[in-house]
Amino acid sequence: MAACRLRRPTWGGMSVASSAETSAAGDRPELPAPLTLPRPHVLVLYLGIPLLIAAVMAWNPTGQRAPLMPGYLWATLYWMGILLPLWVLLDACTRALQWVCEVLSVRPPLLLLLAVGAILATLPMRGYLIYYWALVDRLLDPANARAIADLPGMWPESVSQFLATIQRAGVLLGVWVAVNYFYARMLHLPRYGYVFADKSILAPARPGTASDPVGPADASAQDVLPPALAERMSRHLGTDIIALQAQDHYVRVVTPLGAELILYRFCDAVRELPPQRGVRVHRSYWVARAAVEKILHRRGRHYVLLNNGERVPVSRTYLADVRRALG
Repeated sequence: MAACRLRRPTWGGMSVASSAETSAAGDRPELPAPLTLPRPHVLVLYLGIPLLIAAVMAWNPTGQRAPLMPGYLWATLYWMGILLPLWVLLDACTRALQWVCEVLSVRPPLLLLLAVGAILATLPMRGYLIYYWALVDRLLDPANARAIADLPGMWPESVSQFLATIQRAGVLLGVWVAVNYFYARMLHLPRYGYVFADKSILAPARPGTASDPVGPADASAQDVLPPALAERMSRHLGTDIIALQAQDHYVRVVTPLGAELILYRFCDAVRELPPQRGVRVHRSYWVARAAVEKILHRRGRHYVLLNNGERVPVSRTYLADVRRALG
């Protein structure tokens, strides 16, 4: 089965998945993927939304410093100096909290993870804002700017100060939580180890499709899962895996009951599943034989159609193996 060319560091005792899985031994080698720009939804989340908020806030300046800015562009840059670092801290704190949850084998609701991560981000954000505002004051009015020694402490000195910081940043924290939840729930994009299946695509298998597979499969092996993989899967999804997809440091597991993103190496999951259960169709995809309805050819590209309605791409490297296994 598949072997990985690169070994990434482990995270929480579990090996980290690579999105650049290599082809199986004996297959034709695949060229490394070219350097590409971040996906559009990533740029929108981390650059577009902060820029939009900054543009709106600069249009009607509020606070002590924004109204003193010499023009709309400078006011926008002022707010970007606040929002971009805040977005970075929000992301970093949420990922750190996600890592802690993985280590403790705890899986809180996504909304709770985002909210707690946002609250934690206000701790380092307070120190940044104190020095950022001191720099802005020195640029606007050097004569009356406060000295570094006169600035308040970076960390809250009391619970009331901590709560006041959260209250001042409440709107921005709410935007962060809402946007990430929208990405996960409505756009079905992975956020911090969570992915929600699109029910219009991941519909239950139609009666009779699993009993008439395109290729041979050992029915006794259908419910056999690697123990480590089974422990990380939600019970409500069952054990009938019909597809796997590598997504960055995670693997997306699809069953007739839905899909979820778990921290697991894609190549390890493929190697540990019984060989007769499925076939690798792409460097980032594996499908169960019993779930395949037919092989499609559209505009020079090949796909396999699964019994839940999903189309999975087939790469040229694996096309011959797919035809032999499912033909």
